[in-house]
Amino acid sequence: MQELYAFAAQAMVVLHMAYTAFVVLGQAAILIGAWRHYDWIRNFWFRSIHLASIAFVVGESWFSIDCPLTVAEYWLRQLAGQSPQPSEFMTKWVERTLGFEPPLWSLTAVYTLFFATVVWSWWKLPPWPILRAEPPTGRSRPPLPVEPSVPHGLEPRSPTDSAVAARK
Repeated sequence: MQELYAFAAQAMVVLHMAYTAFVVLGQAAILIGAWRHYDWIRNFWFRSIHLASIAFVVGESWFSIDCPLTVAEYWLRQLAGQSPQPSEFMTKWVERTLGFEPPLWSLTAVYTLFFATVVWSWWKLPPWPILRAEPPTGRSRPPLPVEPSVPHGLEPRSPTDSAVAARK
């Protein structure tokens, strides 16, 4: 049974990493998508969930609330007979990556600045309303060809050239 709890604790870590990746990579995708004029970056549901995700993290940080995923991970590790290290998820990863433990106020500052960029992109690149009268246009799908294209160099030069080409 302890192996099951240990597996569930690791699943919490993976879920936490996926949540973090959604927030960070989602914002990068929004900014790149805006630069490339992609329609999908204005999807109301994607943008709303993204904004709510970072707002939740910032709220936890401002009010010193433990992350539910971290709490669940520690509880599962205790049930598995492991001794969890009491620190925040991001603190552990920064410590492992950079070699030092950042103060919690610095993570709060980073979360808040990141939240500000998400709010800025919401303001500058607003999502479309849920119900729209027209379908989106943009570069998310290729345009339909209007007429068949003729390979370069094979187009007729004059009406007489096309008549001669038709006789052959």
